[in-house]
Amino acid sequence: MLTVLRWVAYLPSGFIAAMVGGWVGVAGARFGEFIGFTTSGAFSAAAFVCVGLAVAPKRNNIVKWTLVIPSFFVGVLSAIGESLSEDKLRMSIGISMAFCSIAFAAMPAKEIFPNNKTESD
Repeated sequence: MLTVLRWVAYLPSGFIAAMVGGWVGVAGARFGEFIGFTTSGAFSAAAFVCVGLAVAPKRNNIVKWTLVIPSFFVGVLSAIGESLSEDKLRMSIGISMAFCSIAFAAMPAKEIFPNNKTESD
């Protein structure tokens, strides 16, 4: 039963973690607006992938890709949406989300959590 709940909860928990990570990343704004936007996007993508993998019962590449792909597309859509607004600097949120997602895409799932067992272990 717990396994089923973890499968149901891994995407919503990743989404909630992404919102919290974005909020925490805004703390970088004390060093400049661009840094605040960039850290907000990167923290959002990292929190979505890491927490999603932590909650999922299996940490394999299929689960990793189900987290990386939505994170990448949300970042791209955010950058496109902000390109239509007056504040073009906010595009850096989406761009940093997309680049952070690409960085996680290049990593095997077992390297994101090296001390935990994956399906292949």
